[in-house]
Amino acid sequence: MSLELFTDEDYFSRMFRKSESKRTEHSARVSLKIFDIFCKHQGTTINEMIEMYQKLSKESDIRSICLSLDKFVNFLDQDHEGISKRKSPKTIKTYFGFVKSYLRICHGVKVSIDDVKDYIQFPKPRKVPRKAIPIKVLKLICNNASPQRRALYYTLISSGMRLGEALSLTKKNFHTNENPVRITIDAENTKTKESRETFITSEAFEKVQPILESKGDDEFVFTEYKDNIQAVINEDQVFGDLRVRLGLTERYIEQYFDAKHINLEELAVKYGLKEQRTILLPCKQPDFNEVSN
Repeated sequence: MSLELFTDEDYFSRMFRKSESKRTEHSARVSLKIFDIFCKHQGTTINEMIEMYQKLSKESDIRSICLSLDKFVNFLDQDHEGISKRKSPKTIKTYFGFVKSYLRICHGVKVSIDDVKDYIQFPKPRKVPRKAIPIKVLKLICNNASPQRRALYYTLISSGMRLGEALSLTKKNFHTNENPVRITIDAENTKTKESRETFITSEAFEKVQPILESKGDDEFVFTEYKDNIQAVINEDQVFGDLRVRLGLTERYIEQYFDAKHINLEELAVKYGLKEQRTILLPCKQPDFNEVSN
């Protein structure tokens, strides 16, 4: 009896249906792309590697499959100049999870949880002390950003939105007749798939207002990209370029939070925020007058 044909695109579609998230589908695609790079680095192709796994699976040699996948994990945990950069422990587990799922669903290669525990060693998460981004760094970034991105950064700082959520906002999501200005985030654009509301300060609204005045109700406020994933990738690249230009080339690990992606539980408790993942979020609400000066 042969396996039911389940293509790569079938798998990606399944990942989207499971999460209703384009980001999950994108992560699945990236995971398999990285696995393909790993296979080439091993001197073979992804198809040949899968055929070998299928053969080993029929022979009940799960150990050999797992040890090969352990090499994949080790590959992800190292820098490969011109090929790929070292991934974080969390990203490594994410990529491995998609590859493991793909092998089972599309190719009938099953690796159990116990097999993973016995044969595959994941790098331990690097726990480091976290401190707030100083006002002077926020000030430096905002003062050197374009007016539109300055408005985006102020919105992120004061609202606690994820970058992807902010980039999905259209003019109609801003309730400018209220004080403070309320922002509604559509369910389809949140991680939890539940609509929610947040607010921005008057200082942030001053930066956003000129942009809103030039937009139609259904136009994106902070991006021209219709694809949200591409919009996030673009803003990450622009922010990275800005950091390099300003000499902020080291990731904020020992002294500060990583300025690209921050998640602060303390801020959520203090200010009543349910979500707080942004590209530029300090431990406490900054003095916007100080940032502006």
